[in-house]
Amino acid sequence: MKNIIMIVILLLLTITPSITTNANVKKVDSPSIYRVTEETSDSIGIVVANHNENIYRDLTFKDVKQKAKSLSNQVITVGTSYHVNINSTQKIYQAIYQNHQLVGYLWHGAIQINQKASFSHQVAINTVKNINTYRRDNGLSPIRFDFSLEDDAKNKLNIIEQYILPQNNTNISYWLYQDDADYQGTSLSWIMFSQFSKQSNTSFNNLITSNNISSIGIAAKKSPIYQGNANNLNNYYVVIEAN
Repeated sequence: MKNIIMIVILLLLTITPSITTNANVKKVDSPSIYRVTEETSDSIGIVVANHNENIYRDLTFKDVKQKAKSLSNQVITVGTSYHVNINSTQKIYQAIYQNHQLVGYLWHGAIQINQKASFSHQVAINTVKNINTYRRDNGLSPIRFDFSLEDDAKNKLNIIEQYILPQNNTNISYWLYQDDADYQGTSLSWIMFSQFSKQSNTSFNNLITSNNISSIGIAAKKSPIYQGNANNLNNYYVVIEAN
């Protein structure tokens, strides 16, 4: 079964970028963009201190909104990447967000990605997307991603690898996956969802089948520690809070 899951994930990761690229390029009204990718979407980072790059207002990359140094060391969320050719120079600009609002488009070299925070956020966002796709296809209302619940889940995740995994209850679910493979957040979300969709009468299954859940928060991390001891596996921990 693990081999089947891996094949599906690899196919998705191989096929999806090319589909996304071709579809998005046609929609973008900018002759300078030659490729659009999503490989770092939903990453968390900061703007590099005192960087003098422009933040552009739109995808023409002509209307300067502000300088990157105006956001020095501030936390941002990274969205779609745009590969552009401007004045015979190839660069990558990324959509950046604060407070869930688009700030503009900034050169990727002026962004420092926080890998740990990005992994957790990518698991969270993509798991909710997977759950809501399933729910819509089955006539159920989508659930809302709640950032305060995400913060609560992060707090419970802090030292989770030091102890026996807590029992699930009505509002909180704990998930552990151990593998020697090194998964990205998007891939792990597919593995987790595939397990949820095969279970019944569990708190996991309720996330995709119950109309009594309206919001959800998720946090995840990868650790070499399991119950206080190092092992030879990647131990993936996920905490899910639902209301």
